[in-house]
Amino acid sequence: MSAPLPEGNVTILFAGIEDASRILQQPGIGEARYREEMLQPYFTRLRQCLADTNGHELTTLESDHNIAVFQSPDDALACARALQVDLAAEPIACRDAEGLSIAIPDGTPWRIRVRIGIHRAGAPLPAGCYEGADVAYAAYIMRLGLGGQILVSAGMRAATSSWESYRWQGWDSRILPQSDAEPEIVYEMLWKPGSPSEVLDLRDLPGTFRVERDRSLSHEKLEESVKLNNRGVDHVRQRRWEEAITCFQQSVDIKREYRDRPGEADTLQYLGKAYRDQGSWEDASACYLQMLAIRRTLPDRVAEGKALRTLMALKVAQRDYAAALDYARQALLAFEPTQEEAQKQFLREWIAKQEARLPEPRRRQGWWHTLRGWMGGKRK
Repeated sequence: MSAPLPEGNVTILFAGIEDASRILQQPGIGEARYREEMLQPYFTRLRQCLADTNGHELTTLESDHNIAVFQSPDDALACARALQVDLAAEPIACRDAEGLSIAIPDGTPWRIRVRIGIHRAGAPLPAGCYEGADVAYAAYIMRLGLGGQILVSAGMRAATSSWESYRWQGWDSRILPQSDAEPEIVYEMLWKPGSPSEVLDLRDLPGTFRVERDRSLSHEKLEESVKLNNRGVDHVRQRRWEEAITCFQQSVDIKREYRDRPGEADTLQYLGKAYRDQGSWEDASACYLQMLAIRRTLPDRVAEGKALRTLMALKVAQRDYAAALDYARQALLAFEPTQEEAQKQFLREWIAKQEARLPEPRRRQGWWHTLRGWMGGKRK
């Protein structure tokens, strides 16, 4: 007799194979070998991990992205770690006639690497009816990661009893891959063997976040900053603005002390949002402008574009459409060399609507003024 399906505040796990489409297109692999020599062994291991941790699969496990649900969030964490440890210990790869793994030209073998995202549903879900915002949210968390990573939502921290059994890296202000999403805090399980008390090494930091951190940044201080941001977010939800602002400002001070420029920019965005929600427009603008200045010193055009969009949204809320239009144009210039097609499409349409309301000379002057301003703000 099979176990009953989970219900209530279930935990949702998304697992996706990194570069699946590229692997099956590689010479010497192809779709048939990919399914037989890579997917099927992977499915077997995934099914075993689910069986060992009371997980229930929601897909037929015949695709590159799989979903599972758990009654217990602790079981979901155990499943994710077991799968990653298994895949690291015995990599799954296609082999040539000599028994060597088929590799790309630089010698790196094509093998199954899985990124995992986990989220606990905020609202009760009936048994067997797993759909809606919480399921989508788990997928968004997964898409932040790279192969070999386990990422979980902030809500998982309070829901699990086994949290302290693992090592964690907190990531402030991560922008989820959905339109106009607010920054979120996510956590990465550092599942590779290592002492829980050791200072995190740069090799543990995921490249997907593009964060360069000073090696002197201690684990304790980083955790303190994450906790301050967590408390600040809770205060914002309770409309306790002064307490939130105090937490975020203390976190900013820690980031500056340890020269964590990306982290400082992330926290300034939190601080600016608290001021904005409070109605302190000038203070919010000052925080966002500091955030933008930092973003422009870092090699991340997407983050720069999103910072400009934040300022654009602030000016729209203030009904200062001229300033909003200027920031929108700068944001589009920042996004142009990137693959953020949705952002570019939205900005082009929004700019076109605003420019349609302006006389022709003002339109031409606006673009020239924006280009000069944008170039002047760039690093030398």
